[in-house]
Formats: sequence, C-alpha cells, structure tokens
Amino acid sequence: MTPAEEELRDRKRKRLRIFGLTLWILGIALCTVGAINIFSSYAQLLKSIDAVGADPTGQTPKYAWCIYVGIPPLAIGTAIRFYLKSRRW
Repeated sequence: MTPAEEELRDRKRKRLRIFGLTLWILGIALCTVGAINIFSSYAQLLKSIDAVGADPTGQTPKYAWCIYVGIPPLAIGTAIRFYLKSRRW
C-alpha cells in the first residue's frame, strides 16, 4: 500500500470508529431512558396498591418505546466497534 492509501484507510477507520461509538452511546441512552421509565412506573403502581387491589388510575410507561428504538443502534454500534477492533482493516 502506498502512504496515500494508508492515510485514506486510517481516515475511514477513524470515521467508522466515531460513528460506531456514536450509535452505541445513542442506543445506551435510549435504552436507559426506557428502562428507567418502565421501572419507575411500576414503582408508582406498587405504591398505589390498596388492601382491596390495584389503583385503576395507575401510570403506564410512556417511554417504553425507547428500548425498542435503542436496541438496533446499540447492536450496530457494538458490531462496528468489535469488527474494527478484531480486524487489521
């Protein structure tokens, strides 16, 4: 490889590493928001349980969809990072 090709390859690799890390951070953030929302809504539901039964006005999780949206970027970002780490590309 010529030095110009190596420099081009290094720039592409650096961009892919940054892109993979960005996707991974986005996925982690979305999954964290969704998980916190789900667990906090269940905690509120448990606080409202009477001796007779559950409160019918219990809160439902509003941001549970964040987990489903966050899993693909998390997986893709992880795959990019591991692929670049495992190969001398």
